[in-house]
Amino acid sequence: MRNKRKMGCLLLLLLMMFGTILFLITRTDAYRLSYNVTGNLLPDYHFTLSGWVEHVKPVITYKTYQNAVYTYRDYRQNSRFFRLTTIKLANGDLLYFARNYQADDASTVTLSVSAHESTIESIHTFVPGRPASWLVEHSLSPSIQNTVYVDGPRLSYRIGRTEVYRPLTHTVIEEQPGREIATETKSSANQTYHIPLPADNQTFATTWGAFSSGRLLNWEDEDARDTSLEIEFANQQKLHMDGSYSIIPSNYEPASPTSYYRNPANGEGLRAVNYADNRGNGTLFMDIATHLAYCAASQNADGFWPTYPRSQWLYHEYGIDYIYMDNRRNADNATFLLRYQQLYPDPVIAQSLHRFDAYIIPYVDRYKRQIAGRTVSFIPDYIGSTMSKTSHTSLNHLAANMNYLFEAYLSDGDNSKKEAAFTLLAALDATKARWIRPDSNFYYALTPTLTSYFPGEDYYKLTRDDLLESQALFTRITGNPSNTLTYLITQKEKWMKAHPAEK
Repeated sequence: MRNKRKMGCLLLLLLMMFGTILFLITRTDAYRLSYNVTGNLLPDYHFTLSGWVEHVKPVITYKTYQNAVYTYRDYRQNSRFFRLTTIKLANGDLLYFARNYQADDASTVTLSVSAHESTIESIHTFVPGRPASWLVEHSLSPSIQNTVYVDGPRLSYRIGRTEVYRPLTHTVIEEQPGREIATETKSSANQTYHIPLPADNQTFATTWGAFSSGRLLNWEDEDARDTSLEIEFANQQKLHMDGSYSIIPSNYEPASPTSYYRNPANGEGLRAVNYADNRGNGTLFMDIATHLAYCAASQNADGFWPTYPRSQWLYHEYGIDYIYMDNRRNADNATFLLRYQQLYPDPVIAQSLHRFDAYIIPYVDRYKRQIAGRTVSFIPDYIGSTMSKTSHTSLNHLAANMNYLFEAYLSDGDNSKKEAAFTLLAALDATKARWIRPDSNFYYALTPTLTSYFPGEDYYKLTRDDLLESQALFTRITGNPSNTLTYLITQKEKWMKAHPAEK
């Protein structure tokens, strides 16, 4: 009897041990991931996932580019879906995005991030607002509400806060203020951050962060620090796994005061790429520029990057519906990709630019006309379906497209781009007086019949800055400034001097 009990206890113990081993085997793949950014044998950071994903084996896929490797870990259980995306950058840094998608069954997945370093030298907490700012601290609070950047002797990292959204349509997502849950922190031999990501049948939750062995941001450099506030995607922009999102204009559909849409312009990428080649500014700029470049490296079959939500103004004025071409957003994005490609070449980016060039050259040619014996082109700002009307041409849009073509020509020597840019400049030559209001400010745009069109004020300095860039590029190509550009810049600056901007 006693031997039977011993055998039973031993069998039970063996079963428990087997169960524990099986539990650890099935759990380890799913929930704990380690990362090294310093080149040492031991990991510098690790993730732990808790919640329903703990016992789910993920489906793992990869995308490999010249300057980054994307790893996608997809966890599925019934209607539930959680994705952890990690991006290993060529500079050694690691970006991550975590999203708990909306599902019929409400759930919370907690992403715990540990940095294997006990010493903290500085903490910069992002303080949203107008203006946004940084709060400098030297110790962690038990609970944090906003994004933090933490610097230690070896490691530097960003821990983003939880953001909760309700998906609408046409790339629009509505942020749910007040639904976020604070990140809990724990300090010991490691610094650990527990980031809860709740989801239900209406909403999803997401967060992103970055790991580095160098400094993500150079807090001593004023320009880098100020730019970091702009690209921290505060009240106006958000960074997501599929690109940059902007606060949606109130006259768009669908829209609400806290909604964002995926903006093809990639203005944040343009800002970041200006600092991406200087490690002295911090590595975050290259990290963000690289991610946004690969997000933007695919476009539609026509070769452009569409804007998905509908502008009520464009719909009522021209019949332009959802999913249309905005040439300013496209020119900005193409300029961003061009500058990124010059810094960090990749065939994927080169092919994307080639597809856009194959779109923009015929687009410029399509709107050529003769004025006073000269061939000029007035490209409309927006293109909808074949049923929509031809839109107006605004000065800032025309200049931005001309600048892209000039810059692309200087990059590759393709004469078709220079010729297209010159037909746009010729349009300004032929109409320069028509752009000037009696007070020396610009009319916002001209109609296809070249009459003044002013749905609102011209930008205070954006168009002037575009024209200054046009002048610099034109002078590089020809050796002399353009009289037309000088005239337009002088008129605008005359108005600006009479109307100083509020500080």
